[in-house]
Order: sequence, then C-alpha cells, then structure tokens
Amino acid sequence: MVSDLLDRGDPSNIALISPEGPVLTYHSLKCQVESLAGQLNSFGIGRGDRVAIVLPNGVENIVSFLAVTASGATAAPLNPAYTREEFVFCLEDVHSKAVITSSSVSDAIKEAIPEQTIDVRVGINSAGKIRFLNRNKNGFPVMKEQIGFGRYCFGIAYLRYYLSPQTGAYQS
Repeated sequence: MVSDLLDRGDPSNIALISPEGPVLTYHSLKCQVESLAGQLNSFGIGRGDRVAIVLPNGVENIVSFLAVTASGATAAPLNPAYTREEFVFCLEDVHSKAVITSSSVSDAIKEAIPEQTIDVRVGINSAGKIRFLNRNKNGFPVMKEQIGFGRYCFGIAYLRYYLSPQTGAYQS
C-alpha cells in the first residue's frame, strides 16, 4: 500500500527535502521504506502490532512512519518533549510492541520503555541512508503469513492525540 503510493511519483523526482538533512527521490525513499519495513519484520514487528515513534520532526521521523505502516504495523507518533509519566501512559495505552527513537532522545523515554518492548534506534549517515538497530535484541522473526503486503495489507496508520496528564492540554 505504501509502496503503491510512492510508485505514483516519478522515481527521479524529489520526494523529501530536509533543511539540515538529505534530499530523497521517490526511488530512494521507496527503497529505504521497503528496506526498513523488512528490518522491522525481522525484529518481529508486523500486522496488528503498534509501534510508537519518538523522534523530532525530520527525515528520520517521516521515513520511520512510512516504514512502520509498510511493515503492516500501526504507527503511533509521540511528542519527544513528553515527560516520563506521559510516555508511560501513552506506551501502555497504545500497547506498543516497539518504540523507535534516536540516540539523542531524552532520559524520559529511555526510562519509560517497558522491558518487553522492542527498543529500536534510528540512525542516518551523511548520504541520507537510514538504518534501524534493535537495541535489546528481543525481536523474533515474523511468519510470512503475518506480514501484510499489497492487497492483503491491513496495517492502517493513525495519529493519536493525547491529553497531557499534567496540564490537560492536547499534545500530538
């Protein structure tokens, strides 16, 4: 489903520009999304799972979101500025199987990730190539029939808004 959408753009046209990051064509974006979706599947993440994404706005966030949905899982973006208590609430509420973060995340999210949750770190090199690393190595391979692709893809991405337990204000 995600691949089909990325196929609509001319492969050589620019799909994504970041002021301090890489410029990705539709072809390179699609290749990265498919590769990262495969990595998530190899960590044991697939259709029916939920994955929290705790990243600042940027290329890593966008590509991670698309990769999660392409893997068949549901993406749940969370605000990196949340407190530990807000992260604990959101991760429990979403029943997140994995959390995607970067090496520059706050201590609040590091402390909030439950032990059984797959801790995925995203990294990007100077050429704009993004890679996922399973930090706790507790992922297990997903069976082929659990992965949603093409017309059998039932993973639906959504953006969920939470009320801050401390302020009562909407946060995304």
